[in-house]
Amino acid sequence: MNSMTISVIIVCRDACAALETTLREMLELSDQRVRVIVIDGGSNDETLSVLDASRDRLFYYVSEPDHGIYDAMNKGWAAAADDSYVMYLGAGDKVLTLPAPEDTLNPDGTQAPVLMGDCLMGDSLFVSRWNRSMRHHNTAHHQALLIHKRIHPSPPFDTGLRIFGDWDFNLRLFNAGIHAKHVKRFRTYALPGGASSKPDLEEVVVVATRHSGAWAGRVAWARYRAFLMWRELRRLLI
Repeated sequence: MNSMTISVIIVCRDACAALETTLREMLELSDQRVRVIVIDGGSNDETLSVLDASRDRLFYYVSEPDHGIYDAMNKGWAAAADDSYVMYLGAGDKVLTLPAPEDTLNPDGTQAPVLMGDCLMGDSLFVSRWNRSMRHHNTAHHQALLIHKRIHPSPPFDTGLRIFGDWDFNLRLFNAGIHAKHVKRFRTYALPGGASSKPDLEEVVVVATRHSGAWAGRVAWARYRAFLMWRELRRLLI
């Protein structure tokens, strides 16, 4: 394999300054494999001006109302090239390093359907894993995840979910026997304070139970509840 195409989908709303930074840094990579797609939820700030200024370098963009983040992400998936790996960024996020074409190959020479990298979240490094522990919490950070569109040609996200639609999709792939390859050189940065930083415990239970049964739902609830308590205690001590 001598080439690969990467669809980078940026989902945003009323985040003009952060979007401008992410777009500039993404385009400055000057990586000919990358197709940048922006799905804006009908912003009321200067987002359209930013998009218009970059329109000749964007693969696709739209600015219109949507029905939540996963509706927007589905629009991006539909717009992505069919032969591409797809990844998502939020406004303010950035790509630090992308996989090389040879990173897409498994030891037997077949193409890996999913490539995982690691994601810096502020000063902390989220190291992605694709194993049974995903049944209790999302162990693959979607800002450092490349999924080839061929394994799910239609938009994949459940728009009934508000926060954990990406985890839900990851679990569907995992339970279907899709394997992921970890690529050390693939690294991204996610702006702290995203939607998943305030987990909805009811949705945690819904997703875990849907894919792994009631026991997994209880374990996932306890795990996220402990995380929230630890985070609050740490905030009080600082």
